[in-house]
Amino acid sequence: MMCDEKIEPDAAKGMVKGQSDRLDSAFHLGYNMIINLMRVEGVSPEFMLERSFFQFQNSLSIPVLQKQLKAAEEHRDSIVIENEDDIAEYYDLRDQLKTLEGDFKSVITHPQYILPFLQPGRMVEIRDGDRDFGWAVVVAYNKIVPKGRGAAAPGPNDPPQKGYVVDVLVRVASGSSIPRDRSSAGILPPRDGDKGEVAIIGVLLSTIQSIAHLRLHLPKDLRNQADKNTAFRAVAEVKKRFPKGITLLDPVQNMGIKDDTFKKLVKKISILENKIQSLPITNSPDLADKYDEYDRKVQAIAEVRALKKRISSVHDVLQLEELKGRKRVLRRLGFIDNDDVVQMKGRTACEISTGDELLLTELMFGGVFNPLTPEQAAALLSVFVFQEKVRINLCF
Repeated sequence: MMCDEKIEPDAAKGMVKGQSDRLDSAFHLGYNMIINLMRVEGVSPEFMLERSFFQFQNSLSIPVLQKQLKAAEEHRDSIVIENEDDIAEYYDLRDQLKTLEGDFKSVITHPQYILPFLQPGRMVEIRDGDRDFGWAVVVAYNKIVPKGRGAAAPGPNDPPQKGYVVDVLVRVASGSSIPRDRSSAGILPPRDGDKGEVAIIGVLLSTIQSIAHLRLHLPKDLRNQADKNTAFRAVAEVKKRFPKGITLLDPVQNMGIKDDTFKKLVKKISILENKIQSLPITNSPDLADKYDEYDRKVQAIAEVRALKKRISSVHDVLQLEELKGRKRVLRRLGFIDNDDVVQMKGRTACEISTGDELLLTELMFGGVFNPLTPEQAAALLSVFVFQEKVRINLCF
């Protein structure tokens, strides 16, 4: 067949000695197939699903999943922690506190409350995921608008914190390339041993972790690097003067957040913090190591649980819920009755295989084709004709 064609040796070797392509099932449910199966005595759509190649192929993955489950269980059991109950209680409380602190931060960074305090010179703590920039100084803030500053406008479902960009003076990793729009994407904080360099970058309100009570004096012109370095030296001086921590704005007394729900949230955080401090393990010198070790065990437990759930789902008949949903549609439209007996509309739909069988049947029984000429009917039917990839359903 290829006597007139040229072929590379590697391609020929792959054709003759190479492995065949993997055969993956493309089985899918269709209304036409379901109704036809319901008309055959002794065969049901459920019978088809149980013996389809799609179900068979997924069942083959069970031994592999069981092997992964056994390895995951061994890994989970290998993590032995001294005084595990104590560290588990500490871990759970810290997890609850982390959730409450996230709610707390979303309130204090809401534009309604935070914008009046983002004057030039205000010190704020910046952390974006794993990128911890530490203390920075506010230079200005701007509202994000379409085609403005290269930033996409927030969507209707986005939090209000994504609607503003705050320009801050902060120390970044040496050699960082700051784009013209001052976007912080790809900008990293200095690593250990790197003194970094001072730059102005734009961050979202959601990256602000803390708002200091202090404001620094900033020069009017921060375009020169020397001016930026001089202005940022004041941050190091503030840290020296407040070794126990920089005083923060009180959200109730200073920021004026009077919402009762927020006050209850602050009270819950205070109670949790006191409870954590009262735990004996809090003063343990190896608390950090035990915490990390228990966190690894929690992840191992979650992996075991996910594998068990996946094995259970493979044992179940796949697409069974979809079949139930399609049967409900057929009952409501009158193609089958409550006893799954195929009605006249269902028998008509069985004969349609080149278009949407349900829609065409409804058009026929609705009298849409009655006033049309043969030419008009053919034109209308041509809209519903489409080509579909050939699918082969294998049963065992």
